[in-house]
Amino acid sequence: MQAWARLTTVLALSAAASAATAAEDVAAAVRACRGESDAAARLACYDRAVDRAQQPAAKAAPAPKAEAPAAAAAAAAPAAAAAAATTEDNFGRERQIQAQEQKRQQAEARALGELEATVTHIETRMDGLMTITLDNGQVWRQNTPDAKFRLKEGDHVRIQPGSMNSFILSGPTKKSTRVSRVN
Repeated sequence: MQAWARLTTVLALSAAASAATAAEDVAAAVRACRGESDAAARLACYDRAVDRAQQPAAKAAPAPKAEAPAAAAAAAAPAAAAAAATTEDNFGRERQIQAQEQKRQQAEARALGELEATVTHIETRMDGLMTITLDNGQVWRQNTPDAKFRLKEGDHVRIQPGSMNSFILSGPTKKSTRVSRVN
């Protein structure tokens, strides 16, 4: 009788380990999907990852029968090895995935081209940097103070992507300043 109790305990622990490994596998798959530049392909990748996450729940069965323990143990070993191999394959790719996501975001910003809005509020900080609130709810802040750049509430502004992940805000005059989005 103790042998059955031990076997049941071993099976329960291996099932828990398999579930944890599967969760790590799904998380790695979702992180890999973030690097996909095409929106449709990225969505399909997310769908596949979610389907994989739901498969263990759909396959969950009631307590194993007397002849099932050996088969369950034999099936769990290759699944755990495959999940570990997938996690191992993604090891060290975090920076690459992060760089791909950053490039995708830059491409989206450049695809927009420019943003035109009206200034609803301006706040000048003690260090001279202006914080500019636009009518669309966005908040932008100057990167460096510029006493020659003047702006007032109600002014129409244009924000365009600049070099090296910066943005350039142009006011009604020909003057412009580099800004970063705060909110």
